[in-house]
Amino acid sequence: MPQEEDFKTISTIGTWEQLVEIENRYTNPSEEWVFRGDSCERPLHSTLERLRKSQVDGSSNIRKLERELFGDFRRSFRIHASTQETQAKEDDVLYWLSLMRHLGTPTRFLDFTYSLFIAAFFALEKQKQSHAAVIWLVSKTWLTKHNVKAMFETRSEINGELSGEALCKSWGHREPAAFDAIIWNASSPFKGVFPVNPLAYHQRLHLQQGLFLCPVNVEKSFSDNLRAYDGHSDKVLKLLIRPDRRNQILLKLHRAGTNRELLFPGLDGFAQGLESKTPAIHSNLEELSANGARVKADDTGEFLWSEYYKNYCL
Repeated sequence: MPQEEDFKTISTIGTWEQLVEIENRYTNPSEEWVFRGDSCERPLHSTLERLRKSQVDGSSNIRKLERELFGDFRRSFRIHASTQETQAKEDDVLYWLSLMRHLGTPTRFLDFTYSLFIAAFFALEKQKQSHAAVIWLVSKTWLTKHNVKAMFETRSEINGELSGEALCKSWGHREPAAFDAIIWNASSPFKGVFPVNPLAYHQRLHLQQGLFLCPVNVEKSFSDNLRAYDGHSDKVLKLLIRPDRRNQILLKLHRAGTNRELLFPGLDGFAQGLESKTPAIHSNLEELSANGARVKADDTGEFLWSEYYKNYCL
């Protein structure tokens, strides 16, 4: 059986400049890449996979578990939802699953972003000093080529049509019937991973420049779904970030406008973001004050104006 380690690590990042160089390399007009940050090296597993593995015997039927979660969510969410979240059509499985993932319910979807810097923030935010953080890079162009080829060559009954351009158009318009035929149908003839997004974005999905990668065969691991396509060794890559560079790079990301307060708007995003933002900023202020670039403060936060004047102004 294939091992998770066969996905290639392309570099270990130790500076902000190296991260910027990688961003320049993998955001270019010739190929579209998408990114995912993780606090440590571990396999690409969806939250649904992790939930199934956490069961006592780990052998629960994952498709049955997915349908039960889906049914429970759709049946009860309007009790708690605001008006703008109640507009989904009953048959739009893609929208329902994206809303579930947005709100924290386990699904087969795996969160990615078009921004390497946003992925870097998510990788570093919860990183531990004992582990390198990881950014996953997946070629969306590579997935799209395989997806389109399959839609033209695989026979799938949808709205009276079989396959080819009609199916591609239906998929491109995010019609529920296309998602049902390719993904939700338990006997789908398709394979691999499809990039997906609902027709109407949720706020966080919009702010995080997000998209989901969706495996066709939920009974196989997410990684094995990726391996269903030729060329995965060059199109599914890993980037490591040294743990001792966490604060420095988080500070750069914060100054560039990438932090939890902005990616998760609201009081909870602001409050939770202090955990990663404050140490990074404090470390930078200490370095600036030690070199005379700013006025030093004592342990109470009071600025030492006289000391600064004597040391740097005379």
